Amino acid sequence: MLIPMDEGSNKYSRQEEEKVLLHSISSFPEVIQQSAQEYAPNVLLRYLFALAGQCNSYYHHTKIIQKDTEGNIIAATI
Repeated sequence: MLIPMDEGSNKYSRQEEEKVLLHSISSFPEVIQQSAQEYAPNVLLRYLFALAGQCNSYYHHTKIIQKDTEGNIIAATI
């Protein structure tokens, strides 16, 4: 299952946020299995929607690609 991430605050440090995101990603096989066993594609869709939100929140808080004043990419960090 997904662990909720609070987008409205800096509740998590970067490292904690990464752990939460990785934990959510690692739940994928169980979600697929549950969705298949219950013939419930909505289980998978809810998981993917929530995971996309977590990825978006992580990307928002973590500067992965930086641009200069002209809009050119100057650095990509992970």
